[in-house]
Amino acid sequence: MGVFSGRLRSVTPKTLWITGWAIPPVWFSRQVCTVFPDDPGEVRLPGPDCFEGIHWSGYDRFVGYSFGAFWLLQNAPEGVRDKLRVIAPFSAFCAEAGRGGRVLTTQVKVLRRWLAREPLAALGDFYARAGVSLTVPTELPAPVETLLWGLDMMAAGKLPDSVCGTVPGVIGASDALLDAARITAQFAGVKTVPGTHDLLPLLRALKQHGL
Repeated sequence: MGVFSGRLRSVTPKTLWITGWAIPPVWFSRQVCTVFPDDPGEVRLPGPDCFEGIHWSGYDRFVGYSFGAFWLLQNAPEGVRDKLRVIAPFSAFCAEAGRGGRVLTTQVKVLRRWLAREPLAALGDFYARAGVSLTVPTELPAPVETLLWGLDMMAAGKLPDSVCGTVPGVIGASDALLDAARITAQFAGVKTVPGTHDLLPLLRALKQHGL
């Protein structure tokens, strides 16, 4: 139950995309196809075993979005580091870590409790606050247990500076969840571009910058 693919056409994927927290892979795939119609790739939602069975040498590129970028950087082997790209990345999500996150740990805990009680309403509120163009969902993109795990990782996880390095990527200047200036101070290869945390403009910026 930990792997959720969103492949929309029968092609050999060149890119492995890792979505953000609670971002449905099928919706993510549609955004990717809009910008990269010749390389829709394979899309997976970040989870404890989302990299299970992955043949890292079989892809030309790996792209992580938000929490997906965090989880990709956490798990990618050294041999593929030059193939990594990130969209709206962070090394520690919560504001208390002082690494560019704007969301307080208490807010993550409130979302966690809400998710356990009313998961669809909780996700709809998260999408709205994050500025992601998703409405209140009619079904969960993953089991509640996987979503709760993701929140726990975001509340407590932290990447070492050496992992952030010069990995290329983009972040929106008006991101509601992340402070772009502080993020780019840690991620030297990440460019600040116009936009928010919403995916489609960031994908377009990724393509525009040849990443």
